[in-house]
Amino acid sequence: MKRVIWMLYGIVLCAALGIAGRSLFREKHCAEETIDLCFEEGKTETAQIGGTYQLPRGVYRVTVDYKAGTTNHYIFASSEADSRKVGCDRLLLERAKERESFLVWVSGGVEDLRIMSEYAGVGDFSISHIALEETGLGIRHDLFITVLAALILFFLLKLGMRGFFDKERLIVLGGLFVITLLASIPLYFRGVYLGHDGGFHLNRLEGVWQGLASGQLPVRIQPNWLHGYGYAISVCYGDILLYIPAGLRMLGFPVQEAYEWFVFLVNGATAVISYICWNNMFKNKKAALFGSFLYTFSVYRLANVYTRSAVGEYCAMIFLPLVLYGFWSILGKESEGKKKNWLPLTIGFTGLLQTHLLSCEMAGLFCACVCLFMIRRVLRKENLQALCKAVAGTLLINAWFLVPFLDYMLRERMKINTEVLAGEPIQGLGVTPGQLFRVLSHGTGLPFITTMPGQERYPWSIGLGLQIVLIFGIIIWCRYKKEEAAARWSGIFLMLSALALICSTKYFPWDFLISSGFGFLASIQFPWRFLGIAVILLCTVACCGFCALDKVGMGKMAKRGAALISAAAVVSSGYMIKTYMDTAKIYEDYEQRDAPYEVANGEFMPSDVVFSEDAFHPVEPLAANMEIYDYEKRYNKVTIACRNMLDKENILQVPILLYRGYQAYDVNTKEKFPLLRTETGMTGIGLPAGYEGRLCMEFKEPLFWRLADCISAAALLTLLLWNKKSRCKLKELIYFR
Repeated sequence: MKRVIWMLYGIVLCAALGIAGRSLFREKHCAEETIDLCFEEGKTETAQIGGTYQLPRGVYRVTVDYKAGTTNHYIFASSEADSRKVGCDRLLLERAKERESFLVWVSGGVEDLRIMSEYAGVGDFSISHIALEETGLGIRHDLFITVLAALILFFLLKLGMRGFFDKERLIVLGGLFVITLLASIPLYFRGVYLGHDGGFHLNRLEGVWQGLASGQLPVRIQPNWLHGYGYAISVCYGDILLYIPAGLRMLGFPVQEAYEWFVFLVNGATAVISYICWNNMFKNKKAALFGSFLYTFSVYRLANVYTRSAVGEYCAMIFLPLVLYGFWSILGKESEGKKKNWLPLTIGFTGLLQTHLLSCEMAGLFCACVCLFMIRRVLRKENLQALCKAVAGTLLINAWFLVPFLDYMLRERMKINTEVLAGEPIQGLGVTPGQLFRVLSHGTGLPFITTMPGQERYPWSIGLGLQIVLIFGIIIWCRYKKEEAAARWSGIFLMLSALALICSTKYFPWDFLISSGFGFLASIQFPWRFLGIAVILLCTVACCGFCALDKVGMGKMAKRGAALISAAAVVSSGYMIKTYMDTAKIYEDYEQRDAPYEVANGEFMPSDVVFSEDAFHPVEPLAANMEIYDYEKRYNKVTIACRNMLDKENILQVPILLYRGYQAYDVNTKEKFPLLRTETGMTGIGLPAGYEGRLCMEFKEPLFWRLADCISAAALLTLLLWNKKSRCKLKELIYFR
């Protein structure tokens, strides 16, 4: 029987690979035309560029030569007969360029693909040449999906033949899969739903991909921002998880598809990791699955995923259960006398650092409160050693990120450390009790602009399900705290969740604390971010209550209560998702080429650069009394052959935003030139009198940054080797027992 199954598997795999790679056996499509298309000023017009193309499935690059007097005109691809089979961005043509290219995704054979131009009626605009060429991205995309599906099926068959999928595991894995599917409902439609910060985070995704393509590892300066001037967001904002969709971009996925797969994986990881943590804490699969559903399907988390598109925050929510489980493993009474497992706490805080520093800051504040509350347990030798190991492990593993981050925060004058952290009041941005305990919260609205219509509809609520948990948790604690340890723990988690809820409101004295010397708290920006902490704690209360009832012989009541709370959670979260999908706009985003200024508040921009009409606009070097022979810009690296015609120092301006780490030097002599930053964002290179030669400007990491990379690599390798030697294996954490 096994032989038959593997034979069928092989046949299906060969057929799938043949279908995915069929374009290898045909000639690639190419076309090229010289045209003379000019537009009459004062009249808006949409015109076809060149001929009509009949194309099979694939990804095609279109290149257009043009001249434009203003930056107001677009080019794009379309098909009247098969519009849903053609996908591309409407590309804005820069007036400073003369050639532009973009990609077109064709999901099936089309008979009438047209390249169109859209003239805004202002300034000169003409097109002289067009070329279309099939790329290898389409086959790369199809082969990757085929191979990935084949590998998943292979491992499922292997595990099934070894008897891994018993009844309990099937229930758990099936439940987690259903939770992931429910939390991902908005992903199943053409286009992508983008929330408030969607454009900003898609730029980050695209920036990681382009940073890797430029040769950076790890990525520090993302080259795609600000019309190619670059943005040091990777130094200040952890983006390790974005390497996943960035890898998909390299494999030919459009931005929207890469992002949607990423969100699906995040939803799945949240469900799985939260289940694993609660199962290890309470040794009760049903309670863990119940908590995983409440957490993954909570209103606040779904609002982060869809309404806000807060990638950093909803990625951080993957790791909050690990932080919780890590402290439980070290300080929990059930672990007294046992070897302390500090690994979950290290992994949890590493995940927070690498996804969302503000979530790490808030979790750190709550951990400090827990340590003060349980100071006697903290000071026990084995507990204190485990906590110190977790802190040391976290710092060493993340040195590659923390050292550059602290270097920029302390030595680079950016808006984040000169304006944002200046101690601005945040208390007024907290929520009210009415908003906090709203039963049905609309899926749209603005979370921070109080004067805008629709703001009151923003889904700040913890949802009906967790409101019931709050009530039942108090009842169970009062009734069973003397009989059952889980009920006593629910009291602790209730107290901490109440503190988190209070911190999220406008009644907590944030402004007083900020003005009293705790200015760093202003970085939190929005007090309602503490709802993420409250949600994880309330879900833990739900698990505690379920276990307490189960252990006192009231298992049926625990199941009925879980069903009631789950139904209530579905009502609140389902309403939130439905209203969001009914009112939110669906975007078609393939290359993220039309949002060069999507930098949110520009927190990581140099403080002496201001946005203006000319800021970040010149895309070629500027200089007076200087002759430029050759110019090449590839990502964050500029190479220029030039001659200074003055008998004194002259300034050559290049289209790169200057940060610490950039160097300009002569290619042959290696002589270094001084750099300065202009108000419009360009970098000025000081060239000596009469200089003639070829110079290069590029970003080079300082030596101590590279040393921090080595420390992190060594720490991670040591941890893995120690983990294997000590038999405290990771599979003990993730095994579905």
